[in-house]
Amino acid sequence: MTNPIIVIGTSHHNTLGIIKALGLQHVKSIAYIYGCKHSYIEKSKFVKEILIFETCDDAILFLKSQYCTADSMSSATKPIVISCTDEVAYKLDQIQVELLPYLKFFHSAISGRLTKYMDKQEQIELARKVGLHTPWSIIYKKDTDISKMKFPCILKPVASINGGKHICICNDKTQFDSAIKEYNDISTIIQELIIKKREIVIVGLTINRRTIIPAYIEKEREIKGGTTYSQVFPSSKLPSGLIDACEKMIEDIGYEGLWGVECIQNDNNTYYFIEINLRSDATTYSVAVAGANLPYRYLLQISGLEMSETYTIRTISSIVEHNDLTNALKQQISIKRWYKDFKKAECRYFFSMRDYGPISVLLCKYVRIFIMKIFGKIKQY
Repeated sequence: MTNPIIVIGTSHHNTLGIIKALGLQHVKSIAYIYGCKHSYIEKSKFVKEILIFETCDDAILFLKSQYCTADSMSSATKPIVISCTDEVAYKLDQIQVELLPYLKFFHSAISGRLTKYMDKQEQIELARKVGLHTPWSIIYKKDTDISKMKFPCILKPVASINGGKHICICNDKTQFDSAIKEYNDISTIIQELIIKKREIVIVGLTINRRTIIPAYIEKEREIKGGTTYSQVFPSSKLPSGLIDACEKMIEDIGYEGLWGVECIQNDNNTYYFIEINLRSDATTYSVAVAGANLPYRYLLQISGLEMSETYTIRTISSIVEHNDLTNALKQQISIKRWYKDFKKAECRYFFSMRDYGPISVLLCKYVRIFIMKIFGKIKQY
């Protein structure tokens, strides 16, 4: 494969996971990392080159200057870009018409359509259209009548690009009045709180009008909405109607690329649609370890190469080690339980003898923090 492979994202395990998934197939990536000065990702042996940018705009401008030339119009040499954040997906969508002659990247058939479906209310309406159960929701405005609103409810940004995963749960009007102030001018959605039996992410790839949905992950622990410990299962264990509806959503959007659909199952075993990520989902690497390497399949098929349709998903555990350790440090689980889960996890995002560079950087960072805290306490005496 002669196409440059460019992975764009923040210094986050989603970005590292995509790089490692490709590395499993001996493919090295060029990493564009923004929003930091240094990143543990630069120590991954699966990175061919890393460039650090202050902002996402800087990364996209550099991408254009390097590759949007007449020399890049050959399909054999067009860079393949994998977006790992909503912001990257949004920026590429805004200038899709300008970029498509020179780059291959996740996109919709119509420019601006990805941006439209980053709006959670638009997602909800599309999910209803394809037959999925959805929670009651409304866009909050200053004149919104909340007197008949049911509690508990959830507040979150309408578009993740504007507010990330900032989620508030409100049990009554007093909590709501306090929480809504945190969102300032960010467009906010009020949503019914579904009491969950379990939360899942259905992970898929759509390319050349073909959709593959090999697996889903079941969340067991999370930090600020991000999955830190989970189980991977074959998608055949889910109702076929749920899988068909996810495929129909992607078809209606006209999207090509990696994606993930988040759902909640309640005590009545009903699945409720929560949101869709039109980019690489942070759980994609765990699915690759379980048996279906979707990022690598995307590279092959976008390059016109074929890959066997057969794959076998093994049921495995997955852990984002240093993030999940926070659950133990906050005493939400015991250290003994955390270590047991760590040992059991077949998918570890950082701790790997095949690629130990990133974890070595993090370990040095935490040792320095620990020493500084101890030194600070000694100085107090």
